[in-house]
Amino acid sequence: MNCYEILEVSPNASPAVIKAAFKSLMQRYHPDRNPGDAQIAEHASLVVQAYEVLSDEAKRAAYDLTLSQQPAAPQFFARDSKSEARYAVAPEEDKHRNIYWIVWTLIGLTIVVSMFVLFYTKQQPAPETAILQQVSSASAASEEARTLPLFLVRLNINLLSIKKPSDEANVAQEIWEDSGYVLAIPVLGVKVGTFDSLKVMRHLEANESYIRQKLEKKLAKADYEELAKIGGEQYLENMILDAIEEASGTNRHEDYPASPGEAPGRYGVVEALLPESFAVSKILPREDARQ
Repeated sequence: MNCYEILEVSPNASPAVIKAAFKSLMQRYHPDRNPGDAQIAEHASLVVQAYEVLSDEAKRAAYDLTLSQQPAAPQFFARDSKSEARYAVAPEEDKHRNIYWIVWTLIGLTIVVSMFVLFYTKQQPAPETAILQQVSSASAASEEARTLPLFLVRLNINLLSIKKPSDEANVAQEIWEDSGYVLAIPVLGVKVGTFDSLKVMRHLEANESYIRQKLEKKLAKADYEELAKIGGEQYLENMILDAIEEASGTNRHEDYPASPGEAPGRYGVVEALLPESFAVSKILPREDARQ
């Protein structure tokens, strides 16, 4: 199977179609969704490798050239009354000429790619400069392409509250205890900024479990009274964005080059989506629950 067959797209597929196919296949074959299945994990690895080739314009062009130069399968002519079945084979001289041409083309392509890699390595740009150089067509992706509507589901978090210390010796030490309230978020979606959005989306999907842990730890310290206010959803959204920002090492407030979809550009998660809102409920003691 070639890269197009692995991603289940045609060789003429647009970058948007390839990206959508990759996301769909990773939802299906992601190892976290199929624990213990070695065959699924191997196929997921093939999907990632194929996407790395086809999502890069230069790599895809080189790959397409290689595919076009692969020799075609032998063809058969139909048997008739004057001839025997035979292969459609070019003369020996033409066959050798074609082989030489393919070999020299591949050698030339290898040299060009090697020179490009060496040149890029010698530049050694600063981290900030390297990030700016990675601006691509993904920066101007549509809102739909930059949104994970079902990033996390079923978040049930026991809220904590600060307990006042019993003596002055522990004044500087924060003591948290169970407040008796539970914060329930049925569905959490996220939307990322336009700057290097594809890289951010990959990071979120690859580190979903880690981000969930950081988010639960952060939201456990949410103030119940703030959540109960009219603007409680905005308060919660800011806490979610801060937690994801800390876990991913991004800064949604920093300005990056503008794009058709955003000016200035933003790097990282810029919006938390709560399509089913949230709820805060009191945990009833067992005796009250029975009554």
